[in-house]
Amino acid sequence: MSAATNSGRERVRELSLTALLVYLSLLIFVVTPLVQRDVIGQAAAGVLWALPLILAVLVVSGHPVALAVILVATGAGLVTEILNHPSVLSAVVSRGSAIVATGVLGGVIAGAVFGPGRVTQHRIRGAGALYLIVALLFAHIYALVAALVPEAFSAVPIGLNVHSVFYRGRLLYFSLVTLTTTGYGDIVPLHSVARSLATLEAVIGQLFPATLLARLVTLELQGRGPSDEP
Repeated sequence: MSAATNSGRERVRELSLTALLVYLSLLIFVVTPLVQRDVIGQAAAGVLWALPLILAVLVVSGHPVALAVILVATGAGLVTEILNHPSVLSAVVSRGSAIVATGVLGGVIAGAVFGPGRVTQHRIRGAGALYLIVALLFAHIYALVAALVPEAFSAVPIGLNVHSVFYRGRLLYFSLVTLTTTGYGDIVPLHSVARSLATLEAVIGQLFPATLLARLVTLELQGRGPSDEP
């Protein structure tokens, strides 16, 4: 009974990795542009961005501490966005809570992707979700820097409104362009901290595919039985 329960939980966890990748892709590549075009309101966008918490609960259900941190951080961020009082404190709380929740979720998913066990399609899709989470994490960090340091980035709105920077998609776009080392140059980090963060993200973007490939090959070789070898 215990083995069957563990197998069922593992199955749900793997499926949630695939669902998380699909949902994050829709949020980043569909919802965010619609918010920029004012097709979707910023309040609705905030709710949509909070919904991955449901999938995150499935992924981190075996990690009660991580689950508690994500719940508290997400709740604090939602309350701040609903109140929507532009101030330094609200900006720090909103973006800080998003950084904490995204960072913890990324750490747990990294454990699921790179941890021991057989290589499955869901694990590979989880690696894709982790890649997008890295981009989201840096976007939130950039948003915090932009709120605390005016004009830290070129072509980015200046202000303390909790919606104004991130949900317009400019820093998320900049994060993805930096992570993939595309570098269009339409948004440029001007402050030394912003430049340092952008450089770090670019390095991570270069190392991630190589590290992922090496780990998956190792896990695949470890998972093969004697009969699988030529």
